[in-house]
Amino acid sequence: ISSNLREGFSIDLEGVMGKSDTVRFRVYELGVKISSISREAFEFINNLGLITKLIGELESDDVLLKLNCMELLQLLMESPHGVDFVESADVLQKLHHSLISTQDDPFATVLIPGILKFFGHYCLQHVSNAPCLCSQYPNFLKTILSLVHMPEEDTVWGVAVDTLGILGSTSDGRKALMMLQGETELAIKKLWVFINQSKSDLRLRALLVLSTIFSCPDEEESISYEWYKLTLSNPLSTVMSIVKQPFFDLHCAGLRLILTLSSREWGQREMQKCPGFVEYLLDRKTETEKNGKELKFDIISNLANSSSAESVFGSLLFLKFKEYEREGAFFVRVETSVALE
Repeated sequence: ISSNLREGFSIDLEGVMGKSDTVRFRVYELGVKISSISREAFEFINNLGLITKLIGELESDDVLLKLNCMELLQLLMESPHGVDFVESADVLQKLHHSLISTQDDPFATVLIPGILKFFGHYCLQHVSNAPCLCSQYPNFLKTILSLVHMPEEDTVWGVAVDTLGILGSTSDGRKALMMLQGETELAIKKLWVFINQSKSDLRLRALLVLSTIFSCPDEEESISYEWYKLTLSNPLSTVMSIVKQPFFDLHCAGLRLILTLSSREWGQREMQKCPGFVEYLLDRKTETEKNGKELKFDIISNLANSSSAESVFGSLLFLKFKEYEREGAFFVRVETSVALE
């Protein structure tokens, strides 16, 4: 640690931090940023008592202070030594207790998203620990899955479905979800319902989350297919009806979901069975924007390089996929005409 840094923190921290909540949290923020530089820097900041004091803010009755504290602790977890300290200080246990005790709190709609974001961030950073985490703190997963059914709670719902997507996109995360298999299937079924019936913003979020869930590695194919068929008789037809609508965000979100499915053999079989799907896919005129052209090209590239696509679609269509890929995303076929006098 440089002498300048030591000198900078030789001031009366207690006096400075006592001036106001704003100043105190500025000091915390500075300490967290410095501590992320190295383990040595972390030890220096921790020896000043800053990190311990920051964790103590979780006991505050002030909702905004609690939320600011959680934001800074998430930043602290960007480093391995920060994660080690958060775990050793029982921060997850404290937040799990808060999650239980704030269910009936008038500020629950403010606090719960912050707590869920913290747990979700931890899962994202350490997804291999997800089964252990969800077993040790069961109310976290139960709350996530129950909130998926409550789109009227806009902020909380967004955090819940995003966290579900994170957990569903990895093998370890799925092991955690399968601890509550029935609740998980109901939550994913609800996402399909949102796609089929809801407002545009809910449909968009649900499409993106399902794209994340179906991006899970190949060894989870059977679970993915079960989740795909949970509620709709022909899910791909529903997605295609959205893709064909004149709303660009929904259009691209639908194509992203199709892109995820195109790398799966069962997904290809669903595409082959869907009336008009292949014709739409090969028609370059359906895309007028750069993002759409690139997404469609990525889907066809997946099919052109898939070991199963030729047997699913047949040799003729497979050659058309290869030709489309060879021509590129922005190819425009020139129509020649002869003028007769």
